[in-house]
Amino acid sequence: MKNKTLDYINNSLDDLTGKTVVVTGANSGLGFEMCNVLLMKNAHVVMACRSLKRATEAKEQLLLEHKNGLVDIILYDQ
Repeated sequence: MKNKTLDYINNSLDDLTGKTVVVTGANSGLGFEMCNVLLMKNAHVVMACRSLKRATEAKEQLLLEHKNGLVDIILYDQ
């Protein structure tokens, strides 16, 4: 992420410790980036995805950057 974006996230968004957020389409695109931001702010992220394989890969990628992040997966196909 660009420095300006990181500054905004760090200085303008509240800490989300103790909060759980469900993100649909979380294994790619905007959903994945939303998970990244939520983990920066210490939220418990629940990734709602159609593909367990792709969700698991995305979760592993997120946890590489957020070692202490709390991430769960639920299979969800609306």
